[in-house]
Amino acid sequence: PLDSAAARLLVQYLGADLGALENTLLMLGAYVGYGNPVTNKAVEACVNPSSEYKVFSIMDQLWAGNKRAGMAELTGLVKNPAESALGLATLFERNIRVVVNAKQMLLCGKPEAQVAGALGVAPFIAKKAIRNAKKRSLGELDAALTAFASIEWQQKQGLAKAEDALILTCYENF
Repeated sequence: PLDSAAARLLVQYLGADLGALENTLLMLGAYVGYGNPVTNKAVEACVNPSSEYKVFSIMDQLWAGNKRAGMAELTGLVKNPAESALGLATLFERNIRVVVNAKQMLLCGKPEAQVAGALGVAPFIAKKAIRNAKKRSLGELDAALTAFASIEWQQKQGLAKAEDALILTCYENF
């Protein structure tokens, strides 16, 4: 049996990849033993959160103003050889793009419920995007989006290593 809290955590960690979910459920079943419930503790012990989850967690800290903690977590993630700095930069860019879209719709006078539905993301992500959109001007958000989008270009032009550019961009924009 899989309790509902563990199921939510599992989906947060892995996303909607059914193959990964199936394989992980088999692993969790083996870990807890036949007939025993799969709990949050088991999920936390056995499942490595996806890069997307880790970036989302870091950005939560940065948007909340916890710059020191967010930057420390980002630095550790970038130094992990299993992670791609360019891939992480793309995830940061996508997250900021959702916030920019929310800001644009809010500036057009759309109600928050309509904005949340139009963003095309999970409701809890839409709620956070709307909250974060209210914290910054459209100009600040556009500048951040441009900065994150330019990380790949900087790497390809030999102007900066992607790891350094990502850390600097986060530092400058949060």
